Amino acid sequence: MREDDQEPRERAGPAGGTPSAPEFEETFARWSDFARLARLMLGSDLFAEELTQEAFARALPRWHEIENHEAYIRASLVRLCLNRMRRAGLERARLPHPPETLSPDDLALWDLVSRLAPRKRAAVVLRYYGDLTIDEIAAAMRSRRGTVASLLHRALADLRRELGRD
Repeated sequence: MREDDQEPRERAGPAGGTPSAPEFEETFARWSDFARLARLMLGSDLFAEELTQEAFARALPRWHEIENHEAYIRASLVRLCLNRMRRAGLERARLPHPPETLSPDDLALWDLVSRLAPRKRAAVVLRYYGDLTIDEIAAAMRSRRGTVASLLHRALADLRRELGRD
């Protein structure tokens, strides 16, 4: 039986599963400690606050089932921080470094093009730097001709937006 097909379970606690005020207030009073933990892991106040809030929000629906609220929030927060750091690392790794031999004009262009999604960036570079036809790009990218045309169209629209030439 799928989880969606199950009838809702009776929840313990007041108001169908909402936490009792003293339990929640006691744990929530430690907000700054949790946020500080996240801040130390992430080095960002903004993400620390956001992820602390998310950890509490995730715990709230099952508050009555959790034995150690503080440990649960902390473990949830650490997982959220690790996921955020992993995503941030992947985002940094995806952005290529500019070649050292670029002129200032080419460096400005590189900055714009490097912001494109990888497939869009590849299509633009192959078309305008490599001077390949759409069919040649499709073969190089192992994509369909229509996909390449769409990638180029969207990439150019993105670049126009960046340049303020909507």
